[in-house]
Amino acid sequence: NFCKAKGWRDGENPAAWRGNLELFLPPRTISHAVQHFGAVDLETLRDKIIPALWVRRSSSSCAIIFGCLTALRACEFLHAQWSEIEGNVFTVPWQRMKTAKHSREGFRVPLSRQALKVLDAVRGMDESAVFPGRIAKFNSIDTPRITIQRLTGTNATMHGMRSIFRDWCAREEVDFTVAEKCLSHTVGDRTVQAYLRDDLLEKRRDVMQRWADAIMPPSPPDAP
Repeated sequence: NFCKAKGWRDGENPAAWRGNLELFLPPRTISHAVQHFGAVDLETLRDKIIPALWVRRSSSSCAIIFGCLTALRACEFLHAQWSEIEGNVFTVPWQRMKTAKHSREGFRVPLSRQALKVLDAVRGMDESAVFPGRIAKFNSIDTPRITIQRLTGTNATMHGMRSIFRDWCAREEVDFTVAEKCLSHTVGDRTVQAYLRDDLLEKRRDVMQRWADAIMPPSPPDAP
């Protein structure tokens, strides 16, 4: 198609799929198997990953815990800035959101008590960056994945933590729309989106606190 547009060739595109290659090759859904991001189970996240990261109390380890607690994408929380946090709400700018290119609206994230505790652990490390990097301003986008894989000896990724959250929502019978809103997923077609504008912040706040209690139970009063 590029060559045709440049005037370098005439005739039909020999690589066109519809009405051409589809007649001779197997469907793409068969020839290209879907490979999901690696994930672990909730018990591994709660009993192994979170405790190991919390003991370190480093910028990167706290960032990963924060990402797990908020079910955000790595690009959304790694570049968090203190100016984006007000009280118990973290607003991710639309520029860092995967699903806000058209709405251009920031995504409000309700912060659980555990998430606020993580923020207290990194407070003072940097004036602007919540999770500052050792060399660069922020931690590398690959840091969460590499750290999680080293801790578990698996191919689990940060995105896999989001799938654990979604499975938990299904088991806990969390309302479908609320669960999807927690993940900042687009719900419904354009017509539905035009009418469903409420971000359901307070409903999500309850869900995110329950999720935080499930993967990072509050420490006993006499714990160190």
